[in-house]
Amino acid sequence: MHLSFLFAAFAVVWVGVLVYVLSLSKRYRDLSADLEDLRAVVERKQRNQTD
Repeated sequence: MHLSFLFAAFAVVWVGVLVYVLSLSKRYRDLSADLEDLRAVVERKQRNQTD
């Protein structure tokens, strides 16, 4: 009986860790895309200033 509670707690913790890691991964992808957009804007502005 007690082992089933232990297994359930173990499973809940691992599901939580998985959700957290997936959340971090999505935020990292979004941040990388935003950074690429910002780099493109800065590069475009620098190119326009030198022309």
